[in-house]
Amino acid sequence: MDRWTWMMVRMYAPALGALALGLLLMLPLGMLRESPVLAGVYAMARWLPALAIAVSVTLALVATVRLWRWDQGRSQLVCECGGLLGRERTGRFGAYRKCLACNRNVNERYYT
Repeated sequence: MDRWTWMMVRMYAPALGALALGLLLMLPLGMLRESPVLAGVYAMARWLPALAIAVSVTLALVATVRLWRWDQGRSQLVCECGGLLGRERTGRFGAYRKCLACNRNVNERYYT
């Protein structure tokens, strides 16, 4: 895989993680519903998979919009290699962002 494919994988990974969490949360719901001790917990727990799937869809839409804007050339947070920059992190020499394509750290002086 080339670095552009890895960039897309890194952008969609949180959405896939939230989707997997939503699907895994569906497994114990059948046991909660049948248990007389935990029947009260079921009323609230039944919404957790739907919430996780909604978060997954939202994260996927954000990643899709960022990739679309990057493809159109309208993204402001771009590394020198042409890849998108990730979230802002605090570091020893100030705030920085990690390039999603080449994994390089870019200091805040170069993207603000």
